[in-house]
Amino acid sequence: LTRNASEIHVPDTIQGIIAARIDRLEESLKRVMQVASVIGREFAFRFLQTIMGVSEELKSHVLKLQGWEFISEKKFNLILHIKSFGNAKDWDPSYFLQLAERLPAERFHLIITGTEEEGNQIRKDIPKIMNLSNSIDVTGKFDMDAFFRFVPSANGLVACSTGPLHIAAARGIHALGLYPSARPKHAGRWGPLGPKTEYIEDTNPMDAPLNIPVDEVFQKVMKWVT
Repeated sequence: LTRNASEIHVPDTIQGIIAARIDRLEESLKRVMQVASVIGREFAFRFLQTIMGVSEELKSHVLKLQGWEFISEKKFNLILHIKSFGNAKDWDPSYFLQLAERLPAERFHLIITGTEEEGNQIRKDIPKIMNLSNSIDVTGKFDMDAFFRFVPSANGLVACSTGPLHIAAARGIHALGLYPSARPKHAGRWGPLGPKTEYIEDTNPMDAPLNIPVDEVFQKVMKWVT
């Protein structure tokens, strides 16, 4: 030691200790940790890579931060695309909220996608979903081209019959579509095509709300992590 013990400041709270550790990080490591903290403490490396861009240093930075227990890469990144911009028969937003609340936070990181307008409606209808400890709101952040490039950084997607569902299917991640069984909107015609695609159809007539039990969707998604 080069200083007297009385001259050394010791943080008196856990938050202070953590802040002191962060302050000692080099700037590039701080930047990685700041972005990762927005995503959540547990995330897929490819998700972080999509946001920050490809960098030879990124992997080494993540490994360092993991070693120091700042961040970890464990959770299943699930996109919930709640609205269809009027292009499909929607599953009620309250069902998406129920699904989000049932999925264990220690295993799932929820990514809420959609247009800016859809995001505003979601925040009005089910504001709680945007404030869950394991959710992130990226509505209005992507155009279709950017969304196409973003999707493979996630692990799965749940949506009604809409473009993002088909993008997820084509990009090879788990894709679960929610459909009416009545023609002409049924999955037999409009269902997703891809190596990890599934769909659920309800039994209501075409002019009735999409009635798919939350538990049925929950069981399908949980199989992706078991």
